[in-house]
Amino acid sequence: MAFEKYSVSGVLLYAVPLYAAPVLAGGSAAPWATVPVFAAIFTALILKTRALSNEAGSVALAVLGALLLNGALTSILFTLGRAVSQITGPLPIPVSMPVAMAALAALFGIWRYRWTPESAEMENALDAALAAVERMTPQQEIGLLVSRLNALSPYDPLSAYDEMAEELLTRYGPDALEALHATAFPSSARDLLMLRLCDDPRLRAIQSDLDGLRPVLRRGLQSDHASLRQQAHMLILTLIDEEVDRGTLPSMLTIRTAEQGYPKELAGLSAAVEAYLAKEVLAEQG
Repeated sequence: MAFEKYSVSGVLLYAVPLYAAPVLAGGSAAPWATVPVFAAIFTALILKTRALSNEAGSVALAVLGALLLNGALTSILFTLGRAVSQITGPLPIPVSMPVAMAALAALFGIWRYRWTPESAEMENALDAALAAVERMTPQQEIGLLVSRLNALSPYDPLSAYDEMAEELLTRYGPDALEALHATAFPSSARDLLMLRLCDDPRLRAIQSDLDGLRPVLRRGLQSDHASLRQQAHMLILTLIDEEVDRGTLPSMLTIRTAEQGYPKELAGLSAAVEAYLAKEVLAEQG
């Protein structure tokens, strides 16, 4: 969801104006004396969103290091603005504007991401959970996948399946379907997840080459669940557009039977497949 706390858009909400401010200052008539101000603002943000030691010496070193780092960073950004102004001319803005913009962005970042004991506990819990997942054996991973699939129903929103599909793609990449096949038992939830995974062209091509799509498409068309039938219908049309081998598609008997059972939902599917098969036969005959 856009602008969620830990999403990319959520971070950019304060980071863009924060980093743009020294560039704008450099592009205006702001003096170099504003660079330490920007460095102090950047440093305040870092120190307020990080855990600090209770020792005075360690805190002093952290502050000094942050000031030096942000001094160099804001100098570079300020110089970039100055270089652009040499070409375009100085920006007609008051010096106070970029300083205020940086300060407001830093305050927003501190408010949203400030360090607290509670956030530290959350980060530790997330780190522990990630470490546990990384230590999982393939058998344990498949067991977890099976448990999650068992908790899903074809009546659940597709967003739940898309979230799981994204996780599988992130963890396994092109091998995501192999991980799903390793659950070993067919189910409506697994078929629906597989069909959603096949929205990815790479996985669709792999399954098509391995003849793994035909059975799941057949089961999808024959399913009592509308979401499965809809996904199978859409995928068949996509495969026709991509001119896959006709052996990838379910038999005409399966398609006609499904269309007769759900005439409004699957209207035109058999005609589309028949037209494609006829075209393929003509192509083979030269």
